[in-house]
Amino acid sequence: MKIEAVEHITINVKDLERTIQFYGGVLGLKQLPSVEMEGQTIYYFLLPGGTRLELIHYERDTGNFDGNELAAGSCRHFAFLVKDMEQTVHELEAAGYPFHLPPAYSEELGCVCGLMRDPNGFELEFVER
Repeated sequence: MKIEAVEHITINVKDLERTIQFYGGVLGLKQLPSVEMEGQTIYYFLLPGGTRLELIHYERDTGNFDGNELAAGSCRHFAFLVKDMEQTVHELEAAGYPFHLPPAYSEELGCVCGLMRDPNGFELEFVER
């Protein structure tokens, strides 16, 4: 087996309007055509490198994840590589998205990294090398 690339990353949406504004407006990702399926609509955004972000909005109430990113078996976060962490923090915080783990240099990882949450409570990491 040879894995060629990450095809997509999926997040189940809590607040569709805020989520689309966050990924399209705040992060500036290009929105791709959406797909309507039985009971759900999938909204796609293009990530750098060609991978797609898949945001699923269900028509029915599916309940909320408890937010425990340390729970075994959960997907903790995905990370974006940025060139200017200071500018990234400024733009995210100005848009109302503070870092719960402020960016700091990690000796072990050899980079500056910080964590924040998207409108769905999904944790995102921002990394500057």
